[in-house]
Amino acid sequence: MPEILPDVDLVVVGADALGPRRLMSTAGTSAIAAEARPLGSLLCACLRRQGPPRSAVRAGGGGGLLDGRYEATDLGLVTAVVTERGVLDPREAAGLAEDREVSPALLASFADGGL
Repeated sequence: MPEILPDVDLVVVGADALGPRRLMSTAGTSAIAAEARPLGSLLCACLRRQGPPRSAVRAGGGGGLLDGRYEATDLGLVTAVVTERGVLDPREAAGLAEDREVSPALLASFADGGL
């Protein structure tokens, strides 16, 4: 992926859950976001309506990695979040997340206290 990012203006990724500081997405998204940011590539995260699969929530590990397939990505690396309410900047998305109840199982799966 690093070899093609310098030629990319916009990276679009999926996201399974949104928190006030991070979003949960497929493992590897954080690395792509971290590489895209200094290159000036925009990163847009499209939030799924139904949230993460139950299997992702059952086994949490340190560093925000869930069962090896999902991880937390810092909203500071994201340019925009697409939700059912439209396209939001990361601050608006964080505010939306603060207004919603988060599953206790999902919160418990993150070693540092949640998304």
